[in-house]
Amino acid sequence: MTQPVIPSAVTQFNEADSDDISLAEIVGILMDSRWLVTSVSGGILLLAILYALFAAPVYKPSALVQVNQNSGGLRGLETLSSMLEGTSLPVDAEIQLAKSNSVLMTAAQAVHADIPIEPDYFPLFGGLISRRFRGIGPAPERLGLSGYSWGNDHVEVARFDVPYRLYDKTFRLQVVTADSFQLSDPSGQVVVGGRKGVLAQSRDSSVGIVVSRIEARAGVSFSIKRQDLQETVKNITSRLTVDEQGTQSGILKLTLSGPDADFETRLLAAIVSADVELNRNLRAEQAASQIAFLQDQLPIMQDRVDTARRQLGDYQAAHKVLDLSEESQALLDRLSNLDQAITTVTLQRAQIQQQFGGASPALRAVDAQQDTLRRQRAALEQQVAKLPGAAQSVLQLQENLQVASDLYSGLLTSIQQLQVVKAGAVGDLSIVDLPMEPHKTDGPPRALIVLSGLVVGLMLGSGLAFVRRAFLQRVEDPSSLESRFGLPTLAILPYSSEQTQRERDLQSTHQGREPLLAVEAPQDAVVEELRSLRTSLQFLMPTVERPVLCVSGLVSGVGKSFISANLACLAADAGMRVLVVDSDMRRGHLHRYFGLSQDPGLSALLSGVATQNDVIRPGGKDGLFVVTAGVYPPNPAELLLRPAFTGLLDQAAKDFDLVIVDAPPVLPVTDGVIVAQRSAMTIIAVKASTHTIRELQTAVSRYRQNGIRPNGFVMNYLRPRSGGYGYYYGYKYKYTYRTSTAD
Repeated sequence: MTQPVIPSAVTQFNEADSDDISLAEIVGILMDSRWLVTSVSGGILLLAILYALFAAPVYKPSALVQVNQNSGGLRGLETLSSMLEGTSLPVDAEIQLAKSNSVLMTAAQAVHADIPIEPDYFPLFGGLISRRFRGIGPAPERLGLSGYSWGNDHVEVARFDVPYRLYDKTFRLQVVTADSFQLSDPSGQVVVGGRKGVLAQSRDSSVGIVVSRIEARAGVSFSIKRQDLQETVKNITSRLTVDEQGTQSGILKLTLSGPDADFETRLLAAIVSADVELNRNLRAEQAASQIAFLQDQLPIMQDRVDTARRQLGDYQAAHKVLDLSEESQALLDRLSNLDQAITTVTLQRAQIQQQFGGASPALRAVDAQQDTLRRQRAALEQQVAKLPGAAQSVLQLQENLQVASDLYSGLLTSIQQLQVVKAGAVGDLSIVDLPMEPHKTDGPPRALIVLSGLVVGLMLGSGLAFVRRAFLQRVEDPSSLESRFGLPTLAILPYSSEQTQRERDLQSTHQGREPLLAVEAPQDAVVEELRSLRTSLQFLMPTVERPVLCVSGLVSGVGKSFISANLACLAADAGMRVLVVDSDMRRGHLHRYFGLSQDPGLSALLSGVATQNDVIRPGGKDGLFVVTAGVYPPNPAELLLRPAFTGLLDQAAKDFDLVIVDAPPVLPVTDGVIVAQRSAMTIIAVKASTHTIRELQTAVSRYRQNGIRPNGFVMNYLRPRSGGYGYYYGYKYKYTYRTSTAD
């Protein structure tokens, strides 16, 4: 049925028409979602508190080592290395060596890191109590629970042999006396019993254990595992950091993080020792290779010295030449130095080629230095060519002898130096600081953790509130209804604390009634808004064929029965004859507002067991009559389709000034559409901050598909907000009756 639509009588000015969100709207959204924000922030705060209390502490001992980049080796190599631009610094190599499997496996085996053992604590708070114990020696038992550790219980295991299939399985070691124990397998069977410091084995020798230290109260149990060494190394690698302090300082800082300060300190000390030892071994191997190469060159140099000495003696004897002039001696010294440098570089080239191959950048640098030295020698040879023949010969022979002698001496010196390195007395690493056991945990203070949890919780809760609003698009602004659906908002009913309190009072007394606010609190703001709705209907009724109003809603619980009952009372107060009909024969409870019995009602009339005179009963006010829902039938939709329902409305339209039909919700059942089709006017009750735009679109579409055009909305249960939306400012004030004649 097509109905004319009148403009809304209560359209309010909306300050939030623009897309920008004002501060007041932000506050309003947060106030509406206060339970969500409180729940999320409270939950995260609780988790932060639990984490701060029960999380295992993290200690980070550290050590410092120095990388000596120029330690030993063949003479001249230090000068050469400064020319090798673009090669990796030894510091980078040492960082990788410190985290290598060789170093970490050696350290893990030294402190038995692959045999983790820890005492059994009482669940939840046992570990917390243990960490807070500050006494000397093991803590006494608490609560009669002798099997749990309450602080300062320690056991060290030097050896633990199990079959590989039992790796990573938890065994149980229980202290019997100060120097005895027993070991149970994962199934709980005792397999080994023994004493401290003595190898104890099972009967089949598959399980063996050596306990090196027992400092624990008798009865305390420990969980012990045998881990795969590679897995242990992976775990250590994840907790170990190696960084250079400063830029090209050569100082490395090794840091290890873990929950046990004593164990982590011992493990880090073992890592540093293993790293230094590995470095010395690598240097010793390199020195051994260099010594072998130089010793191969030593006989050759000896032959060159003997040959040069013999040739010089023979020439001097044959030509009666004894000494050189000062000029010739100076040329000889310069030639000798150049020849020695060329020979040294040649040896270095052979050594580098042997170690790194022919594509090394160091080899190219050596070749460049060798070319420079040869050009310098060619220039000196031109000066020698200007000397007399005899002087040239003696000069050449003495040069050969001096060069050969110097090289032979240099080889002997280098071999002696490398033998010191080979003996392991010299390495590239020096320990600067050994790790010290930390007494304070690393990481943020507990108070900061709790504060961070509170901040994160508030931010996450607030974010969820805005996300929920953005995606669910719950209707909160009455003006948005008109802009989206082209239908006016006929009334805006604010939240009534008076109604809520009266409902609670009646529920506590089990009276089975609903408060009729128009009678019990006529000055309430909700009643005033219902009066404005009554005024709107008075303008609307002359434009329709008959005065039959359908009050419907999307779902149950939106307040349509509250609106119907109170609107009927207000219309009767205005002198109108009013009939209010409860057509919700599934869950209708309109009779509670008027203190009537549920039966006889509409279901009896439509079933043919009662007449209109039987079901139309007085509502407690002059001119007000009520038809209750009656006994809930199994087929309410089919009953509403019967002619008896249309006949009731047609006759009521003649006998009454206004007929208000409390209809079933339109989304879950079809009953509401049937009632609206037989009415002349339809208003939709909308509960603020409850319905989504999609739900409203579905409801309006369902009406229009059945030829019904609703006349408007009534927004119910609109709560005032701190800062408030602009459209709601009017409901912060009341206009009450005078209670005194005094001025």
